[in-house]
Amino acid sequence: MEAKLNEKQAKDKLWRVGNLEWKLKGVQKNMRRAVYESKGDKTVFLCSRQLGKSFVMMTIATEYCIKYPGSVVKVLFPKKKDAKTIARNHMRQILSDCPNDIKPEWKEADKVFMFPNESQIQMAGTDGGSAESVRGSSCHLAILDEAGFQDYNDFSYIIQSIIMPTLLTTNGKMILASTPSREPDHPFMTNYVEPARREGSLIEYTIYDNPLISKNKIDDIVKEFPGGFDDPDFQREFLLVSDIKGNDYVIPEFTKELQADVIRHKYDKPVYYDAYVSCDPALSDLTVCLFAYYDFLNRKLVITDELVIGGNDTNSTTQDIVDGMIRKEKINFSNPLTGEIQQPYLRVIDNNNKFLINDLNLEHNLNFIATAKDNKEAQISAVRIKLKRGDIIIDQKCKNLIYHLQTARWDKTRKGFQRVRAHLQKGLKAHHCDGLDALIYLVRNVDFERNPYPGGYFDLKGESVFNPFPNRNESGEKKEFMKDLMNIKKVNN
Repeated sequence: MEAKLNEKQAKDKLWRVGNLEWKLKGVQKNMRRAVYESKGDKTVFLCSRQLGKSFVMMTIATEYCIKYPGSVVKVLFPKKKDAKTIARNHMRQILSDCPNDIKPEWKEADKVFMFPNESQIQMAGTDGGSAESVRGSSCHLAILDEAGFQDYNDFSYIIQSIIMPTLLTTNGKMILASTPSREPDHPFMTNYVEPARREGSLIEYTIYDNPLISKNKIDDIVKEFPGGFDDPDFQREFLLVSDIKGNDYVIPEFTKELQADVIRHKYDKPVYYDAYVSCDPALSDLTVCLFAYYDFLNRKLVITDELVIGGNDTNSTTQDIVDGMIRKEKINFSNPLTGEIQQPYLRVIDNNNKFLINDLNLEHNLNFIATAKDNKEAQISAVRIKLKRGDIIIDQKCKNLIYHLQTARWDKTRKGFQRVRAHLQKGLKAHHCDGLDALIYLVRNVDFERNPYPGGYFDLKGESVFNPFPNRNESGEKKEFMKDLMNIKKVNN
C-alpha cells in the first residue's frame, strides 16, 4: 500500500505536474478553473478590486510553463513598473516553495522568467511603446492584466499587431482581465467585454462574490469613498458598473438608456419648421457645426447633421468651413420635391473670433450672430434637462456630437472641459468638447415659442365644414335653403 505523502512531498508532486490550485483561495480558484474550462481562443474577466486577480494570472502563467516545456507566456501590464514590481512580488510568493530543479531564473535585462525546461514568462508594460519588446517570437498564452487601463489609443494596436500574430502559429490563447475602465468606450469594454457579455462568455466577479472578504471589510472599503456605496468609483471598481457617469461628467444623464431614446436613425421632418445652424469654431481644436430644426408641434429640437473640421492634424481654412456649411445646408434644408433650399432662421456662433464672423457675414453671405456665453453652468443645465425630457433628438450620423456628450468631463476648476483623446478605431478625433459647446449655443438661441406655420393653416376648410359667419353675398336661394334646414320661420309684422 502506497505510503501517504506528507505536506512537503504533496506540494513537490503538485509542483512537478503544474497544479498550483492549492495556492489560491476563494473565488481565485473559480477564476483558474474558468480559464481551463474555456473552449474559445480568449477568456475575458471583469473583476472587482481585492480579489487577487493579478496573483491568479501569474499562477496560471507559472503552471502553463511547467506543464508545457518550451512554451512562451507573455504577460502585459499597463505600466513598465508594474511588470517590474507587482509581477515580481507575486512570483516571489508563488515560487517560495518551488523545487529548485524546476524553479525559473529571473533575467532582469530581458524581463523574463526562464524555466529549466526552456519555458519562459515574458513580462512588459504597454506604456511608452514598451509593448514592442514582446513582439515577434511565438506565444502559447498571452495575458493582459488590467486590460481596461492599458493605453486607450494603443490598446487595439497592441492586441492586433503585437499579440495576435504571435498566437497564430501556436493556436495560442489570450486572457484579458481587468476592473471596468474609467472610460465607458475604452476598446477593452467595447471590443471585448460587451461582446463577451452578449454571448454569455464574460466572467464577472464583484466584491460580494468572494466569501473571504467579510461584510465588515466591505463596509470599511465603502467608507473610503466620498459618496459611500453610491460613489461612482466604488460602483465601478467593486460592483463592476461600467456604464456610469461620475461627478466630473458634464452630462451624467447621457447613459446608454437615454441614448437609446435620444439617438435616432430617422425622424419625420414636419411640413414647416425653423432651421438652425450652430458653430463652435477653433484653431487648434475642432470646428464643429450642428445643423438642426425645431419641430414646433412636437416640441422637439432635432439635430440632423454635423460638420467637423480641423484638429491638430489638419490645416483648415475659412473656405473649408464655408464649403462644408453650404453643402450641409443644401443636404439638410432642401425641399425634396422642389429642390428649394430653406434658409436657416438663425445661424449662431461662438463670439471669440470676430474676424471669422465678419468674414462669414461679409465675404461669404453666411449671416451669423455671436452668442452670449455667460452663465455656462445654467446653460448646460438647460441642455441636460431637455435631453432627459426627450426634447432633443440626435441623428445617429452625428457621431462626434454623440462622442462629445458621452465623454465630456469637467476640468479641476469646473469652469472648463478636459481634453478627450481620439478614438482612432471609430474615426473620432481628439476634442475639447467642441460639439457640446455647439449644442449649448444652439439650445440657448432657439426660439422655442415661435410658430413657423402660416396664419390660418390650422383652420378647418371644405364644403362639409359649417361656417358660422356665412358670406353676406350668398344667393337668396341658398339663404332660403339654410333657413329651411335650420327651421327658421319668417315673422310677419
